[in-house]
Amino acid sequence: VWAENSRALLIDDFSTDQALFANVPAGSVSSQISGSGILGGERDILVTLDSGSFINTAAGGGALTHLQFASLGTSLIVWDGPDNASTLNPTGLLGADFTNGGVEDRLDIPLLVNNLSAPVMLAAYTDADNYSTFTVSLPGSIPPDPESTLTVRFIDFVDAGISGGADFSNIGAFLMQIDGSATPGLAVGFSTIPEPSTATLLLFGILMLASIGRCRWAP
Repeated sequence: VWAENSRALLIDDFSTDQALFANVPAGSVSSQISGSGILGGERDILVTLDSGSFINTAAGGGALTHLQFASLGTSLIVWDGPDNASTLNPTGLLGADFTNGGVEDRLDIPLLVNNLSAPVMLAAYTDADNYSTFTVSLPGSIPPDPESTLTVRFIDFVDAGISGGADFSNIGAFLMQIDGSATPGLAVGFSTIPEPSTATLLLFGILMLASIGRCRWAP
């Protein structure tokens, strides 16, 4: 996940391993991990299983994957600084400048694989009272393709805070929620790697397994 244009701001290169497995009974699992290549030095992930057997969400090897077969649920990925807690710290990034001094005007999220359309919600916080959100739709039917990206302009975000929207030159927290609550069989993989890689080939295998699982287990 990058800020676009010169790619001066790295949000996450997903080189630091983190894996969560939410299974029956339905519920949530979460963890925090510190490491290199993560904006603010720490990544929080919360996986919620609404129904079905399991959801597997993992980062590592340059990719982030969400795989839920016939299950329903969400994965929430949060960058809010080194607080070692699952609760949101809306100022934890200490004013990260997503605009790179006014040069950047959008986010570029490389998409490796995606089998079904589903919403991904993004939220940017300056503080608890000033934040903005935007929901982008995964396109579905994306094979391994290093040129596929989700591109979102800062001006597309909608003000959602009590006092207004986020100032993208002063970001305290950023989050992304993969919403598979209405999409059984969803498989999606994000990356910062701009060329075919081992991660791409692995994700293609995951996508094929998801398709097989959907045919076998979906109602």
